[in-house]
Amino acid sequence: MTEPKLSDFALIGNCRAAALVSKHGSIDWCCLPEFHSPSIFAALLDRSRGGHFSIAPAVVYQSIQKYIPDTNVLETLFTTADGEVRVTDAFTIMTEEEKARCLFPDHEILRVIEGITGNVKMKVECVPRKFYGKDIPVLKDRKKLGIQFSWKENIHTLLSTLDPGEIYVDKSQGKVVSEFHVKSNQRTIFSLSYSSQSPAVLPEIEKTGLKRMENTIAFWQVWIRKCTYAGLYVEEVKRSALVLKLLTYAPSGAIIAAPVTSLPEERGGERNWDYRYCWLRDASFTTRVLLNLGFEEETHAYMNWILHATRLTRPKLQVVYSVFGHDRIKEKILPWLSGYAFSKPVRIGNGADDQFQLDVYGEVLDAVFTYSRVIKCFDRETKRFLIGLGEVICEHWNQPDHGIWEIRSERVQHTHSKVMACIGLDRVI
Repeated sequence: MTEPKLSDFALIGNCRAAALVSKHGSIDWCCLPEFHSPSIFAALLDRSRGGHFSIAPAVVYQSIQKYIPDTNVLETLFTTADGEVRVTDAFTIMTEEEKARCLFPDHEILRVIEGITGNVKMKVECVPRKFYGKDIPVLKDRKKLGIQFSWKENIHTLLSTLDPGEIYVDKSQGKVVSEFHVKSNQRTIFSLSYSSQSPAVLPEIEKTGLKRMENTIAFWQVWIRKCTYAGLYVEEVKRSALVLKLLTYAPSGAIIAAPVTSLPEERGGERNWDYRYCWLRDASFTTRVLLNLGFEEETHAYMNWILHATRLTRPKLQVVYSVFGHDRIKEKILPWLSGYAFSKPVRIGNGADDQFQLDVYGEVLDAVFTYSRVIKCFDRETKRFLIGLGEVICEHWNQPDHGIWEIRSERVQHTHSKVMACIGLDRVI
Protein backbone atom coordinates (compact mmCIF):
# COMPACT_ATOMS: atom_id res chain seq x y z
CA MET A 1 0.00 0.00 0.00
CA THR A 2 1.49 3.32 -1.06
CA GLU A 3 1.43 6.34 1.24
CA PRO A 4 -1.54 8.55 0.24
CA LYS A 5 -1.19 12.30 0.43
CA LEU A 6 -3.26 13.97 3.14
CA SER A 7 -5.16 15.77 0.39
CA ASP A 8 -6.34 12.35 -0.80
CA PHE A 9 -8.53 11.90 2.29
CA ALA A 10 -12.09 12.98 3.03
CA LEU A 11 -13.79 13.14 6.42
CA ILE A 12 -17.02 11.43 7.45
CA GLY A 13 -18.57 11.37 10.91
CA ASN A 14 -21.64 11.54 13.12
CA CYS A 15 -20.69 14.25 15.66
CA ARG A 16 -19.36 11.62 18.05
CA ALA A 17 -16.73 9.79 16.03
CA ALA A 18 -15.05 10.25 12.65
CA ALA A 19 -13.23 8.40 9.90
CA LEU A 20 -10.87 9.37 7.07
CA VAL A 21 -11.54 7.76 3.69
CA SER A 22 -8.88 7.89 0.98
CA LYS A 23 -9.66 8.34 -2.70
CA HIS A 24 -8.61 4.69 -3.04
CA GLY A 25 -11.71 3.69 -1.08
CA SER A 26 -9.86 2.84 2.12
CA ILE A 27 -10.86 3.91 5.62
CA ASP A 28 -7.39 4.48 7.04
CA TRP A 29 -8.40 6.16 10.29
CA CYS A 30 -11.33 5.50 12.59
CA CYS A 31 -11.73 5.59 16.37
CA LEU A 32 -14.80 4.27 18.17
CA PRO A 33 -16.88 5.07 20.12
CA GLU A 34 -15.51 8.62 20.65
CA PHE A 35 -13.15 10.89 18.73
CA HIS A 36 -10.38 10.16 21.24
CA SER A 37 -11.04 6.42 21.61
CA PRO A 38 -8.40 3.91 20.50
CA SER A 39 -8.42 3.37 16.75
CA ILE A 40 -9.68 0.28 14.97
CA PHE A 41 -8.20 1.50 11.66
CA ALA A 42 -4.90 3.41 11.74
CA ALA A 43 -3.18 2.75 8.41
CA LEU A 44 -2.80 6.53 8.25
CA LEU A 45 -0.09 6.17 10.92
CA ASP A 46 1.30 2.78 9.89
CA ARG A 47 0.48 1.23 6.52
CA SER A 48 1.36 -2.32 7.54
CA ARG A 49 0.24 -2.49 11.15
CA GLY A 50 -2.49 0.10 11.68
CA GLY A 51 -5.43 -1.63 9.97
CA HIS A 52 -7.81 -0.45 7.25
CA PHE A 53 -11.17 -1.11 5.57
CA SER A 54 -10.79 -0.83 1.80
CA ILE A 55 -13.30 -1.16 -1.04
CA ALA A 56 -11.88 -0.72 -4.54
CA PRO A 57 -11.76 -2.40 -7.95
CA ALA A 58 -9.50 -5.45 -8.15
CA VAL A 59 -8.19 -4.08 -11.47
CA VAL A 60 -6.40 -0.90 -12.51
CA TYR A 61 -8.57 2.17 -11.88
CA GLN A 62 -8.74 5.93 -11.62
CA SER A 63 -10.78 7.54 -8.85
CA ILE A 64 -12.22 10.89 -7.80
CA GLN A 65 -14.06 11.90 -4.62
CA LYS A 66 -16.81 14.36 -3.88
CA TYR A 67 -19.45 14.96 -1.23
CA ILE A 68 -23.11 14.68 -2.07
CA PRO A 69 -24.12 18.38 -2.17
CA ASP A 70 -24.85 19.94 1.23
CA THR A 71 -23.93 16.75 3.15
CA ASN A 72 -21.09 14.93 4.85
CA VAL A 73 -21.85 11.83 2.79
CA LEU A 74 -18.95 10.90 0.53
CA GLU A 75 -18.94 9.46 -2.99
CA THR A 76 -15.87 7.83 -4.57
CA LEU A 77 -16.16 7.14 -8.30
CA PHE A 78 -13.90 4.41 -9.69
CA THR A 79 -13.32 4.20 -13.45
CA THR A 80 -11.83 1.05 -14.98
CA ALA A 81 -11.54 -0.49 -18.42
CA ASP A 82 -14.48 -2.73 -17.49
CA GLY A 83 -16.84 -0.01 -16.26
CA GLU A 84 -17.58 2.47 -13.47
CA VAL A 85 -18.45 1.89 -9.83
CA ARG A 86 -19.54 4.36 -7.15
CA VAL A 87 -18.91 3.80 -3.43
CA THR A 88 -20.99 5.95 -1.06
CA ASP A 89 -19.70 6.25 2.54
CA ALA A 90 -21.32 7.71 5.63
CA PHE A 91 -21.64 7.44 9.35
CA THR A 92 -25.38 7.01 9.63
CA ILE A 93 -27.26 9.64 11.64
CA MET A 94 -30.78 9.47 13.02
CA THR A 95 -33.04 12.22 14.29
CA GLU A 96 -34.37 11.99 17.83
CA GLU A 97 -37.78 11.04 16.44
CA GLU A 98 -36.26 8.16 14.46
CA LYS A 99 -34.32 6.95 17.50
CA ALA A 100 -37.56 6.74 19.49
CA ARG A 101 -39.11 4.41 16.91
CA CYS A 102 -36.46 1.69 16.58
CA LEU A 103 -33.43 -0.01 18.08
CA PHE A 104 -30.10 1.08 16.66
CA PRO A 105 -26.38 0.45 17.30
CA ASP A 106 -24.26 3.14 18.91
CA HIS A 107 -22.45 3.76 15.59
CA GLU A 108 -22.71 2.53 12.03
CA ILE A 109 -20.50 3.13 9.00
CA LEU A 110 -22.52 2.36 5.88
CA ARG A 111 -20.73 1.66 2.57
CA VAL A 112 -22.87 1.27 -0.55
CA ILE A 113 -21.24 -0.10 -3.74
CA GLU A 114 -23.20 0.68 -6.91
CA GLY A 115 -22.44 -0.37 -10.47
CA ILE A 116 -22.77 2.52 -12.93
CA THR A 117 -21.67 0.88 -16.18
CA GLY A 118 -20.13 -2.41 -17.23
CA ASN A 119 -19.12 -5.29 -14.97
CA VAL A 120 -16.31 -4.53 -12.49
CA LYS A 121 -14.50 -6.93 -10.20
CA MET A 122 -14.28 -5.49 -6.68
CA LYS A 123 -12.09 -6.39 -3.71
CA VAL A 124 -12.92 -5.69 -0.08
CA GLU A 125 -10.47 -5.92 2.81
CA CYS A 126 -11.47 -5.25 6.39
CA VAL A 127 -8.41 -5.41 8.64
CA PRO A 128 -9.41 -4.21 12.13
CA ARG A 129 -6.88 -3.76 14.88
CA LYS A 130 -7.13 -3.22 18.62
CA PHE A 131 -5.65 -0.23 20.46
CA TYR A 132 -3.95 1.68 17.64
CA GLY A 133 -2.70 -1.43 15.84
CA LYS A 134 -1.08 -3.04 18.86
CA ASP A 135 -3.06 -6.30 18.74
CA ILE A 136 -4.91 -8.45 16.21
CA PRO A 137 -8.53 -9.15 17.22
CA VAL A 138 -10.19 -12.56 17.10
CA LEU A 139 -12.70 -12.58 14.25
CA LYS A 140 -15.84 -14.66 14.76
CA ASP A 141 -17.91 -15.54 11.70
CA ARG A 142 -21.53 -15.67 12.81
CA LYS A 143 -22.82 -16.17 9.26
CA LYS A 144 -26.03 -14.16 8.80
CA LEU A 145 -25.30 -12.30 12.06
CA GLY A 146 -22.09 -10.97 10.56
CA ILE A 147 -18.42 -11.14 11.43
CA GLN A 148 -17.72 -9.86 14.93
CA PHE A 149 -14.67 -8.79 16.87
CA SER A 150 -14.56 -7.28 20.34
CA TRP A 151 -12.24 -5.36 22.62
CA LYS A 152 -13.15 -4.97 26.27
CA GLU A 153 -16.85 -3.97 26.24
CA ASN A 154 -16.73 -2.90 22.59
CA ILE A 155 -18.46 -5.11 20.01
CA HIS A 156 -17.91 -4.47 16.30
CA THR A 157 -19.95 -6.25 13.62
CA LEU A 158 -19.37 -6.36 9.87
CA LEU A 159 -22.49 -7.17 7.84
CA SER A 160 -23.02 -7.31 4.10
CA THR A 161 -25.65 -8.14 1.50
CA LEU A 162 -23.28 -10.69 -0.05
CA ASP A 163 -23.87 -14.39 0.45
CA PRO A 164 -21.78 -15.74 3.37
CA GLY A 165 -19.81 -17.90 0.94
CA GLU A 166 -18.54 -14.78 -0.86
CA ILE A 167 -16.69 -13.54 2.22
CA TYR A 168 -13.48 -15.14 3.50
CA VAL A 169 -12.31 -14.75 7.09
CA ASP A 170 -8.56 -15.12 7.62
CA LYS A 171 -8.36 -15.57 11.37
CA SER A 172 -4.57 -15.92 11.42
CA GLN A 173 -4.13 -12.52 9.76
CA GLY A 174 -7.16 -10.95 11.47
CA LYS A 175 -8.80 -9.79 8.27
CA VAL A 176 -11.91 -10.22 6.14
CA VAL A 177 -11.54 -10.49 2.36
CA SER A 178 -14.11 -10.63 -0.39
CA GLU A 179 -13.97 -10.47 -4.19
CA PHE A 180 -17.10 -10.12 -6.31
CA HIS A 181 -18.42 -8.47 -9.46
CA VAL A 182 -20.71 -5.45 -9.60
CA LYS A 183 -22.83 -4.94 -12.71
CA SER A 184 -24.67 -1.84 -13.89
CA ASN A 185 -27.53 -0.87 -11.53
CA GLN A 186 -26.46 -3.52 -9.00
CA ARG A 187 -25.81 -2.62 -5.35
CA THR A 188 -23.83 -4.29 -2.59
CA ILE A 189 -23.93 -2.90 0.95
CA PHE A 190 -21.44 -3.23 3.81
CA SER A 191 -22.24 -2.11 7.35
CA LEU A 192 -19.70 -1.83 10.17
CA SER A 193 -21.50 -1.20 13.44
CA TYR A 194 -20.42 -0.66 17.05
CA SER A 195 -22.26 -1.47 20.26
CA SER A 196 -21.09 -1.09 23.83
CA GLN A 197 -23.53 -3.63 25.20
CA SER A 198 -24.17 -7.33 24.89
CA PRO A 199 -26.11 -8.59 23.04
CA ALA A 200 -25.18 -6.06 20.37
CA VAL A 201 -27.86 -4.31 18.34
CA LEU A 202 -27.35 -5.27 14.69
CA PRO A 203 -28.64 -2.99 11.93
CA GLU A 204 -30.77 -4.54 9.20
CA ILE A 205 -29.23 -3.79 5.79
CA GLU A 206 -31.15 -5.76 3.14
CA LYS A 207 -34.40 -3.81 3.54
CA THR A 208 -33.47 -0.65 5.44
CA GLY A 209 -29.79 0.00 4.70
CA LEU A 210 -30.46 2.31 1.76
CA LYS A 211 -33.18 4.06 3.75
CA ARG A 212 -30.68 4.90 6.51
CA MET A 213 -28.34 6.32 3.90
CA GLU A 214 -31.18 8.45 2.50
CA ASN A 215 -32.07 9.63 6.02
CA THR A 216 -28.43 10.56 6.68
CA ILE A 217 -28.29 12.60 3.47
CA ALA A 218 -31.53 14.34 4.46
CA PHE A 219 -30.21 15.06 7.98
CA TRP A 220 -27.22 17.01 6.65
CA GLN A 221 -29.22 18.84 4.02
CA VAL A 222 -31.78 19.96 6.61
CA TRP A 223 -29.00 21.10 8.98
CA ILE A 224 -27.11 23.19 6.42
CA ARG A 225 -30.33 24.98 5.40
CA LYS A 226 -30.05 26.85 8.72
CA CYS A 227 -27.01 28.66 7.31
CA THR A 228 -27.82 32.34 6.85
CA TYR A 229 -24.69 33.25 4.87
CA ALA A 230 -25.31 34.52 1.34
CA GLY A 231 -22.06 36.27 0.39
CA LEU A 232 -19.07 35.33 -1.74
CA TYR A 233 -17.95 31.70 -1.96
CA VAL A 234 -21.17 30.50 -0.41
CA GLU A 235 -20.59 26.85 -1.36
CA GLU A 236 -17.11 26.88 0.19
CA VAL A 237 -18.47 28.51 3.36
CA LYS A 238 -21.20 25.88 3.64
CA ARG A 239 -18.67 23.08 3.14
CA SER A 240 -16.51 24.56 5.89
CA ALA A 241 -19.55 24.75 8.19
CA LEU A 242 -20.29 21.07 7.54
CA VAL A 243 -16.72 20.20 8.52
CA LEU A 244 -16.97 22.26 11.71
CA LYS A 245 -20.23 20.49 12.56
CA LEU A 246 -18.43 17.14 12.21
CA LEU A 247 -15.93 18.32 14.83
CA THR A 248 -18.63 18.98 17.43
CA TYR A 249 -19.22 16.31 20.05
CA ALA A 250 -23.00 16.19 20.19
CA PRO A 251 -23.49 14.59 23.64
CA SER A 252 -21.65 17.40 25.45
CA GLY A 253 -21.31 20.38 23.10
CA ALA A 254 -17.50 20.31 23.04
CA ILE A 255 -15.71 21.09 19.77
CA ILE A 256 -12.51 19.20 19.02
CA ALA A 257 -9.53 20.71 17.21
CA ALA A 258 -9.07 17.77 14.80
CA PRO A 259 -10.24 14.15 14.43
CA VAL A 260 -6.73 12.63 14.21
CA THR A 261 -3.48 12.39 16.13
CA SER A 262 0.19 12.68 15.26
CA LEU A 263 0.08 14.17 11.78
CA PRO A 264 3.44 15.97 11.57
CA GLU A 265 3.94 19.68 11.10
CA GLU A 266 6.55 18.61 8.54
CA ARG A 267 7.19 15.16 7.06
CA GLY A 268 9.67 13.22 9.16
CA GLY A 269 9.44 15.76 12.00
CA GLU A 270 8.79 15.21 15.71
CA ARG A 271 6.11 17.85 16.30
CA ASN A 272 3.24 15.38 16.08
CA TRP A 273 0.44 16.06 18.55
CA ASP A 274 -2.93 14.60 19.44
CA TYR A 275 -5.64 17.17 18.67
CA ARG A 276 -8.73 15.05 19.39
CA TYR A 277 -9.67 17.29 22.33
CA CYS A 278 -11.29 20.63 22.92
CA TRP A 279 -8.91 23.60 22.91
CA LEU A 280 -10.83 26.53 24.35
CA ARG A 281 -9.16 28.92 21.90
CA ASP A 282 -10.01 26.91 18.79
CA ALA A 283 -13.51 26.09 20.02
CA SER A 284 -14.16 29.76 20.77
CA PHE A 285 -13.18 30.67 17.20
CA THR A 286 -15.46 27.92 15.88
CA THR A 287 -18.35 29.04 18.07
CA ARG A 288 -18.12 32.60 16.78
CA VAL A 289 -18.13 31.33 13.20
CA LEU A 290 -21.10 29.00 13.68
CA LEU A 291 -23.07 31.72 15.44
CA ASN A 292 -22.39 34.23 12.68
CA LEU A 293 -23.58 31.65 10.14
CA GLY A 294 -26.87 31.20 12.00
CA PHE A 295 -26.21 28.00 13.97
CA GLU A 296 -27.36 29.05 17.44
CA GLU A 297 -28.04 25.54 18.77
CA GLU A 298 -24.35 24.52 18.54
CA THR A 299 -23.35 27.78 20.26
CA HIS A 300 -25.74 27.18 23.15
CA ALA A 301 -24.37 23.64 23.54
CA TYR A 302 -20.75 24.81 23.64
CA MET A 303 -21.45 27.51 26.21
CA ASN A 304 -23.21 24.98 28.43
CA TRP A 305 -20.25 22.63 28.01
CA ILE A 306 -17.65 25.23 28.95
CA LEU A 307 -19.50 26.00 32.19
CA HIS A 308 -19.46 22.30 32.98
CA ALA A 309 -15.89 21.59 31.86
CA THR A 310 -14.27 24.40 33.86
CA ARG A 311 -16.04 23.74 37.14
CA LEU A 312 -12.99 22.00 38.70
CA THR A 313 -10.42 24.58 37.57
CA ARG A 314 -12.54 27.74 37.85
CA PRO A 315 -11.81 30.60 37.76
CA LYS A 316 -8.63 29.50 36.02
CA LEU A 317 -8.90 27.99 32.56
CA GLN A 318 -6.91 25.13 31.11
CA VAL A 319 -5.80 25.26 27.52
CA VAL A 320 -7.48 21.96 26.66
CA TYR A 321 -10.12 19.63 28.06
CA SER A 322 -11.53 16.29 26.98
CA VAL A 323 -14.96 16.23 25.34
CA PHE A 324 -16.31 15.08 28.71
CA GLY A 325 -14.72 18.02 30.52
CA HIS A 326 -11.85 16.07 32.06
CA ASP A 327 -8.98 18.37 32.97
CA ARG A 328 -6.17 15.79 32.84
CA ILE A 329 -5.20 14.30 29.48
CA LYS A 330 -2.24 12.00 29.98
CA GLU A 331 0.18 11.96 27.06
CA LYS A 332 1.71 8.67 25.89
CA ILE A 333 3.93 7.54 23.01
CA LEU A 334 2.98 4.51 20.91
CA PRO A 335 6.39 3.10 19.87
CA TRP A 336 4.98 0.28 17.70
CA LEU A 337 3.57 2.70 15.07
CA SER A 338 5.89 4.10 12.39
CA GLY A 339 3.92 7.35 12.03
CA TYR A 340 2.60 9.14 8.96
CA ALA A 341 5.44 9.25 6.39
CA PHE A 342 7.63 7.74 9.14
CA SER A 343 7.19 10.81 11.34
CA LYS A 344 7.73 9.61 14.89
CA PRO A 345 6.78 9.61 17.67
CA VAL A 346 3.08 8.80 17.52
CA ARG A 347 1.36 10.32 20.53
CA ILE A 348 -2.00 9.97 22.24
CA GLY A 349 -3.17 12.41 24.87
CA ASN A 350 -1.73 15.89 25.15
CA GLY A 351 0.62 17.39 27.71
CA ALA A 352 -0.62 20.91 26.98
CA ASP A 353 -3.20 20.43 29.73
CA ASP A 354 -0.75 21.89 32.27
CA GLN A 355 0.39 24.91 30.23
CA PHE A 356 -0.51 28.51 31.12
CA GLN A 357 -1.66 30.45 28.06
CA LEU A 358 -2.94 33.87 29.02
CA ASP A 359 -4.57 34.58 25.65
CA VAL A 360 -7.18 31.83 26.20
CA TYR A 361 -9.04 34.10 28.63
CA GLY A 362 -9.42 36.75 25.96
CA GLU A 363 -10.52 34.21 23.33
CA VAL A 364 -13.21 32.75 25.59
CA LEU A 365 -14.50 36.14 26.71
CA ASP A 366 -14.63 37.36 23.11
CA ALA A 367 -16.69 34.29 22.16
CA VAL A 368 -19.08 34.86 25.07
CA PHE A 369 -19.37 38.53 24.06
CA THR A 370 -20.45 37.42 20.57
CA TYR A 371 -22.83 34.90 22.11
CA SER A 372 -24.42 37.52 24.37
CA ARG A 373 -26.35 39.07 21.51
CA VAL A 374 -28.59 35.99 21.12
CA ILE A 375 -29.67 35.68 24.77
CA LYS A 376 -31.61 38.01 27.05
CA CYS A 377 -29.31 37.81 30.06
CA PHE A 378 -26.75 35.60 31.78
CA ASP A 379 -27.69 33.57 34.85
CA ARG A 380 -25.90 34.08 38.16
CA GLU A 381 -23.43 31.20 37.67
CA THR A 382 -22.38 32.47 34.25
CA LYS A 383 -21.89 35.99 35.61
CA ARG A 384 -19.63 34.66 38.37
CA PHE A 385 -17.70 32.66 35.77
CA LEU A 386 -17.13 35.68 33.52
CA ILE A 387 -16.14 38.01 36.34
CA GLY A 388 -13.76 35.31 37.59
CA LEU A 389 -12.03 35.22 34.21
CA GLY A 390 -11.60 38.99 34.33
CA GLU A 391 -10.10 38.74 37.83
CA VAL A 392 -7.58 36.12 36.67
CA ILE A 393 -6.51 38.45 33.84
CA CYS A 394 -6.05 41.33 36.30
CA GLU A 395 -3.90 39.11 38.51
CA HIS A 396 -1.74 37.45 35.83
CA TRP A 397 -1.62 39.82 32.83
CA ASN A 398 1.99 40.83 33.42
CA GLN A 399 3.31 37.28 33.91
CA PRO A 400 5.09 35.18 31.26
CA ASP A 401 3.21 32.31 29.66
CA HIS A 402 3.68 29.46 27.18
CA GLY A 403 2.10 31.36 24.29
CA ILE A 404 -0.31 30.43 21.53
CA TRP A 405 1.98 27.87 19.83
CA GLU A 406 2.44 25.70 22.95
CA ILE A 407 6.22 25.56 22.67
CA ARG A 408 7.42 23.16 25.36
CA SER A 409 9.94 25.45 27.01
CA GLU A 410 10.09 27.96 29.85
CA ARG A 411 7.43 30.65 30.05
CA VAL A 412 8.29 33.96 28.37
CA GLN A 413 6.50 37.22 27.61
CA HIS A 414 4.27 37.14 24.49
CA THR A 415 2.81 40.25 22.86
CA HIS A 416 -0.17 38.26 21.55
CA SER A 417 -1.03 37.16 25.08
CA LYS A 418 -0.99 40.77 26.34
CA VAL A 419 -3.24 41.92 23.50
CA MET A 420 -5.74 39.15 24.19
CA ALA A 421 -5.70 39.97 27.91
CA CYS A 422 -6.64 43.54 27.00
CA ILE A 423 -9.44 42.29 24.72
CA GLY A 424 -10.67 40.00 27.49
CA LEU A 425 -11.07 42.88 29.92
CA ASP A 426 -12.72 45.00 27.23
CA ARG A 427 -15.27 42.22 26.62
CA VAL A 428 -16.01 41.81 30.33
CA ILE A 429 -16.75 45.53 30.58
